[in-house]
Amino acid sequence: MKGTIEGHVSLLIENVHILTIDENYLEFESGFIAVDGQKIVDVGDMRAGRAIYTADRVIDGRGRFAIPGLINTHTHSAMVLFRGYANDLPLWEWLSEKIWPLEDELVDEDIYWLSLLAMAEMIKSGTTTFSDMYMFMEETARAVDEVGMRAALARGLQGPDENSDLRLKENRQLWENWHGAAGARIKVMVGPHAIYTCSTEYLRKCIELAYELDTGIHIHISETEKEVRDCLDEHGKTPVAYLDELGLFSLPTLA
Repeated sequence: MKGTIEGHVSLLIENVHILTIDENYLEFESGFIAVDGQKIVDVGDMRAGRAIYTADRVIDGRGRFAIPGLINTHTHSAMVLFRGYANDLPLWEWLSEKIWPLEDELVDEDIYWLSLLAMAEMIKSGTTTFSDMYMFMEETARAVDEVGMRAALARGLQGPDENSDLRLKENRQLWENWHGAAGARIKVMVGPHAIYTCSTEYLRKCIELAYELDTGIHIHISETEKEVRDCLDEHGKTPVAYLDELGLFSLPTLA
């Protein structure tokens, strides 16, 4: 795990219990982490670290664990604003009667600031990467670019309605403007919200767009007992079987 820089680095963390979570689950009970600028350049046994590196700043990590950054695999980061709001209601009632009317009042600048707040909370918890599905996603991308996290972003898609084609266009534009951006820290996926907010034909359009962009799908699946029951009643199969029949799982899918 030795890096390319020996000698002086900007930061050296010493005496820390390191769990690498690599393929061999390599562990250093008294390890060092050498950081130069914004890059970790070396991780290893403390005795080697003392011999190799000096640093502008040294942190004693005794009594602490160091692990790779955590990944939050499903977020609507700007919804940090709604934390705890009407959280005693069934999902559909919560969405249709409480959340969606409030979301209709949001503007693009709101999403930027709320995404920043959510990212500050994620970083504080040790989360360095997140997968997000929402609206005004260019604003979330702008926040990711500034903060320095990694993110897989998707425009939440619903349809058909008067805005369903516009949402698909926004997802495409998000991919064109931000996929691979911010030093390759941002990836863009296609985000059909769920089977209960997307018709079969609209789901096919989402799948077609993902194929065209050569990217993956981010979708809610089997969130509630009601969703599963309704899908069995309408299609004669579970949500997973229904989406599999549509070919969704031939794409990389975050479910």
